[in-house]
Amino acid sequence: MGGIFVGTERALIYSRQNEHLAYLPAELPLGLLLLVLFMMLLLSNAVAAFGALFMARDLELLLASPITRGTFFFGKLFEVCLNSSWMAIIIAGPAIAAFGSCFHAGISFYITCLLAVIPYFLLPSSIALIVVTLFTRFISLARTRELMILCVALFLTLLYIASQLISPGENSVQNVNDLLGLIAVLSVPNTDWMPSFWAAHAMAAELEFSNMPSLSYLAPLYTSTAVAIALSYLTVRFCYDEAFTRSRSLVHGRKRSSQVTHDLFAKLTPFLSSDARALVSKELKSFARDITQTLQLFLLLGIIVIYLYNFRVLQGVDSLPAGVRLWWQAFLMIINISIGDFVITAICTRFVFPSISLEGASFWILQSAPLTLQRLLCLKFWIWYLPVAFIAGLIFAAGALALRADVAVIILNVISSAVICYGIVGLAIGFGAHFANFDWEHASQLAASFGSLVFMLSSTTLIVLNLIPTGVLMFMRDPETIGRVINTGEWYCAAIAHIAILIVINVRTKQWALAFGENSLINRWK
Repeated sequence: MGGIFVGTERALIYSRQNEHLAYLPAELPLGLLLLVLFMMLLLSNAVAAFGALFMARDLELLLASPITRGTFFFGKLFEVCLNSSWMAIIIAGPAIAAFGSCFHAGISFYITCLLAVIPYFLLPSSIALIVVTLFTRFISLARTRELMILCVALFLTLLYIASQLISPGENSVQNVNDLLGLIAVLSVPNTDWMPSFWAAHAMAAELEFSNMPSLSYLAPLYTSTAVAIALSYLTVRFCYDEAFTRSRSLVHGRKRSSQVTHDLFAKLTPFLSSDARALVSKELKSFARDITQTLQLFLLLGIIVIYLYNFRVLQGVDSLPAGVRLWWQAFLMIINISIGDFVITAICTRFVFPSISLEGASFWILQSAPLTLQRLLCLKFWIWYLPVAFIAGLIFAAGALALRADVAVIILNVISSAVICYGIVGLAIGFGAHFANFDWEHASQLAASFGSLVFMLSSTTLIVLNLIPTGVLMFMRDPETIGRVINTGEWYCAAIAHIAILIVINVRTKQWALAFGENSLINRWK
């Protein structure tokens, strides 16, 4: 938290000292921060709401007890909100406090922040209850195959958007101020009807002069939250009983031939050893049959699609003046890499970190199998590393294409993404083994645990370590940054050194993390 505070404060101070380059009003970085936070809350609340409403062990007892539906609703609302928000507060709290410190804000700023945060966290929880209840009411939870097909379609859409970044788009920027205005909309349009817009302007009104008081922005935020809570109550009141019944019902008539699937998978993977093939097959089947995992994948892919689509607005960076084009290209490249790394961290938090714990009470089967813990963790690592690295390469390459980077920079981005994923996935497996919890009610509890917070903070530290040599390499292309023009040979030598440094950092991290997780599992049963 101290690192987040200091880093945000220094970045804000640097931007204020360089206002002659371009003016950056407080609501822009605040809007970006709150926008990313809102997207994270929507994802985490949706998964937590599904677990709390339909997978908790005490639901039959609660529904049979003489409590009112209002008591049940508000209990679940606050349970979902608290379980999904505590990690976001730990991460976003210091960043918001840094704004107050940088702008020398008074007590009114912190009071406004508190007033804005309360509805800002309740709003995604209410939306999640509505979506999850209606989803379960009208779509059978056993239809995971159809949901996986939707995920595949969404992924193909992602590939199409990435391919469109190669061709010039209609949107472009004409000056640095336009480009700065676009930084706050990398994920979704931050228009005046977005909760992040209201919250950011309410806070910014206490930092800088504003034509409208903060109350003018807090009013629509509270109104929309009250409406969302009312709608979520009505949804639970009239749709929950049938949705709960459908969640407990079994779908008849669907048959799966395990032997046929096993034989087909064996023919498709002749290069795998028998133990690796068995574990990969088990992971795929477990993933495809778990509705929670499918929902998380669907939401994460949706976020990536939105992110890549809105990155197209930066295609006009090459229209900037030559004096600032390379600097802004390098800066936005770092932003793209940073956001991409955090998207990968989110994917690993939701899927890779819980992979050991998801074995649950059946972990003894793996223990009794002719498979060492070291081999198990290595196989788990490679099972998750390949798809995660592919998604990361797509995000990194698409961002570089949108910025009209050179082919060498695009290739360098893809290689860097594969190397960085090596360390992040290794951390997820290692920390997932150390904080393994085999007694859980639903999978969403695993992603909102203390161990996942430790993993995310550790992954953030690893990302910062990787960004240091990456930033140096990117800004070397700007003559004003280093004081002279470097030739192509020098830059390629620096690029090779950059990749070598990343390999050392991430390979050592992966090796340490897997050994750490293995020792933790061994010591657990001593």
